[in-house]
Amino acid sequence: MPITRTAIVDDDGTGKTGTVIDNAWKQQLYDQIDAFGLSTGAAVGNTIVPWTPIDASGAGLALGNAGCAYVKIGRVVLLAANISYPATSNGASAYIGGLPFANQGNYTGGVFTTYGVANTFFITYADNRIRVMNPATGLDRTNANLSGLIIVFNGFYFT
Repeated sequence: MPITRTAIVDDDGTGKTGTVIDNAWKQQLYDQIDAFGLSTGAAVGNTIVPWTPIDASGAGLALGNAGCAYVKIGRVVLLAANISYPATSNGASAYIGGLPFANQGNYTGGVFTTYGVANTFFITYADNRIRVMNPATGLDRTNANLSGLIIVFNGFYFT
């Protein structure tokens, strides 16, 4: 979208030649930059947006959300989560869904503590869910493994 205001030539009274950018012109430019960021899903400034994780294991668990948020800057999504698992004996592999944007690459989230239980988080490319794994064995954690625990992690992925 074009800027409709015209930059003003020598209207500040200094007698200097050249283009003088007045506040109205600058504000219109800044407004367009902000609008572009919002239209592309990019966070403007330091906007932190909440997200709601869901159980993507197929067990239908109600995950507790004790503070999950993201910031999207261009194609990078910075993700933080504090999720409480309900008491369950379900043996399905633990997967977390509800990512705010689709993942465009396979990236491991790293090893993070969950109050004494270490996990590796891997955001899967094909189905956009977070796979929770045991870093010592490389095997999936089950919902029963996470029963009653709080898992805390942060990481990033690309859109």
